Amino acid sequence: MLPPQTRKFDIVEQFSQDADGSRLREVVQHLRHGRQHYVTRIEQGDVSAELTAVVSAYDAALQALPGLWQRVRQETQNS
Repeated sequence: MLPPQTRKFDIVEQFSQDADGSRLREVVQHLRHGRQHYVTRIEQGDVSAELTAVVSAYDAALQALPGLWQRVRQETQNS
């Protein structure tokens, strides 16, 4: 079961209503687009710790969201 504080996040609520994964795909696409903006800046020579950290944050979110979606969907189905 998700902890009470996690269930308060808007994305968790959205995922609980996302039976076909369309919202997950939408969020992932949006994050990939945002990530690419920073990767392009890095590729153009704007290499900084801040930009690298931003890309890492995008990567972490992109890795975590599918698992969160699965967990929320399982909990929704078991309720």
